[in-house]
Amino acid sequence: MSARLPDHWSIFTAEMYAVGTAVQMIRQHNISRALIVSDSLSVLEALKSANFSSSTDCITIRTFKLLHQARKAGVAVRCLWVPSHSYIHGNDIADMLANQGRYKVGPPIIPGGPRELWPEFRRELKNTWINDFYQICALKGRVYALYASRNTFLDDPWFSKINRPRRFFTVVLRLRSGHCLTPSYLHRIGLKESNLCDCGELT
Repeated sequence: MSARLPDHWSIFTAEMYAVGTAVQMIRQHNISRALIVSDSLSVLEALKSANFSSSTDCITIRTFKLLHQARKAGVAVRCLWVPSHSYIHGNDIADMLANQGRYKVGPPIIPGGPRELWPEFRRELKNTWINDFYQICALKGRVYALYASRNTFLDDPWFSKINRPRRFFTVVLRLRSGHCLTPSYLHRIGLKESNLCDCGELT
């Protein structure tokens, strides 16, 4: 079996949906005992923990519900983890079918939780911000635009994991952008006649 899933889904959600679909097929074919083999350890651990919270997505709840219904009907379903990319024949076939499903036309409309929308929403926000940035830089802040390109915009600031005072980052950013009390900057804003240092060199 091979099918295409929504493009914005995470790997975890896709694997969780696959387990739930396998349970559906087990019920449809009236199988009384079945073993579901998966290389997604995170999915199997989530199913084993059986923890629910307000952040639990609807695909995971769907799989829990299908497993509960199967067991209530007397169907013995067990799950087994196998490592990926370990030349296990059955797992290699599953990977091949999954890759074939990626190229099928038209992803289906399957309800997913809001968590699945966030990565796509974040990309759209980033692209909108970059476009607005370049439009503003056409009128002002041209110096900043010289240091920026679409490939240099990070999802998180470079200083997000550095524990230093705010003034430290302010000084670094001013030095990198040239917005500090150097002769070249003072000359650019019209507060100094020359852009040369007192020693005669360009700063």
